Amino acid sequence: MNANHNISAVIIACNEEKIIRQCIESILPITNDIIIVDSGSTDNTVSIAESARARVFHMPWEGYGANKNFGNSKAKHDWILSIDADEILDQNLIRDIKNLAKDPNTIYKIKSLVNYNGKWIHHCGWYPAWKLRFFHKSKAKWNLDPVHEALIYSSDVSLKELNGQLLHYSYSSIEDHKIKSTKYGKLKAESWLRNGKSISILKRLLGSSFKFLRTYILKLGFLDGREGYIISKVDAQMIKTAIAHYDHLKKRG
Repeated sequence: MNANHNISAVIIACNEEKIIRQCIESILPITNDIIIVDSGSTDNTVSIAESARARVFHMPWEGYGANKNFGNSKAKHDWILSIDADEILDQNLIRDIKNLAKDPNTIYKIKSLVNYNGKWIHHCGWYPAWKLRFFHKSKAKWNLDPVHEALIYSSDVSLKELNGQLLHYSYSSIEDHKIKSTKYGKLKAESWLRNGKSISILKRLLGSSFKFLRTYILKLGFLDGREGYIISKVDAQMIKTAIAHYDHLKKRG
């Protein structure tokens, strides 16, 4: 068997018709099993994925971790490459995975580079963002946190960095960023409430300002120019959204 034919790629998707084909085509050199977990697309995502030789499964949205775990359960092979529908493997990453002597007791980290409104972002705390995305399915699974999904694995598993990058076309426009930021802020508020967290007076007064300064100054967002400033402003607004939604949920009981 070809060494690459023990890899299954798992992708969660919803309304990703603009980029799903490029995502799938970037994975084809390293796998013969591509799984799409679709959570209710109303565009052409499903038909495009099927025409690109992916296997599509339908699952209502239960959170990043739950939907990813469902996809892993459908994998034909032992090794899971977990990526998002708006991510594309670059040639260096493809080459490294092809040549990798995979160790089941190792989880492999992949560097992500975000494209924001047509510009690659190298600061703002966004780069380099190392993500645990390549692993043996007997060694790891995703947690069920609705905001920060993460792999759960035993202490005897080691981590190793791969060469190359995931090119992440996360935000096609500034408006797209604002919409996703609002959604993320509300999920964060729900997580705070679920975990019994309270919001301090200091966080209420200075949380959004500190978030802006952290992104723009401490994380060198100013080096990304206009986009770095906008990212910092939207990040700050996300904190305000989270606090407002938290208060709304508390009042509603």
